[in-house]
Amino acid sequence: MMCLMESKFVTDVSSSFCHEILFSSLVNAQICAWSKIDKAAKIVPRMNAARYLILQNILHHPEGLGVTELARIQRITDGAASKLCERLESIGLVIRKRLEKDKRRQVIMVTPEGRAAFEEARTHVDEATTQFFSPLTTEEYFQLIDMLRRLSCGEEKYRSQRIKSDSNDQ
Repeated sequence: MMCLMESKFVTDVSSSFCHEILFSSLVNAQICAWSKIDKAAKIVPRMNAARYLILQNILHHPEGLGVTELARIQRITDGAASKLCERLESIGLVIRKRLEKDKRRQVIMVTPEGRAAFEEARTHVDEATTQFFSPLTTEEYFQLIDMLRRLSCGEEKYRSQRIKSDSNDQ
């Protein structure tokens, strides 16, 4: 395998030169994607990329999410998740609700206003995402998802997700 950088080929992809190119490319792509998503989300009042992603994760859990669960999903600290939730609560996008089964435990739930803001932002974010990934073919798009999942969750967890996904398709 060869690694291309500025029309130069390096035959050892394990070289630090290739690692630098890969890391730099990943970081630059992430920054570019985040900027486009943030700009699209901000079209909606009280919304930005971070709030959009938090609301998206909470909406995937209709029973609500605890702050610790949300932090784990977002890969942020409990303190950061708590502050984000406090901010979202103060602007009316989420509420904290005590569980009937366990009064000691609170979950974060999206308000009707939060759902409406999210749905409006989703239209803009979907357009920005489609534009961002437009240079890729459909096959490349799914390959990228596959590769990034392997990198972000570790090989063992990735394989178990893949096995579950494959068995659900049958």
